[in-house]
Amino acid sequence: MAFENRPFTRVIIVDLEHDLSYNEAGVAQAMNSQFRQSLDGYRKCTVIWQPLDNYNETTMGSPVGSIGLVHWIEGRYTEAFDTLHEIKRIYERNYSVDDTRTFNMMAGRLINDKPL
Repeated sequence: MAFENRPFTRVIIVDLEHDLSYNEAGVAQAMNSQFRQSLDGYRKCTVIWQPLDNYNETTMGSPVGSIGLVHWIEGRYTEAFDTLHEIKRIYERNYSVDDTRTFNMMAGRLINDKPL
């Protein structure tokens, strides 16, 4: 989250880092079995991301995948299935059905400690 410096005011600029904070808070809450709160964080993340200039629907993989996982943990299997298949369709639409390059690229960057 960035602040724009103006005399006597601080205007919050909503950006990717601001948005990711909701996703990370959701992860922390889910790890502490606070599933309702985690879903709120993931949903805020998806709402904030969409109007950003650098929005790409594939960026929804993390929060939407997490929403699906929370549904599964809570035993809401139909919602989990629908949610996870939604993100699967997004990836197929953007990278093809048999994409292996995207996963390997991201995994390689994470393993080699390079920024995404």
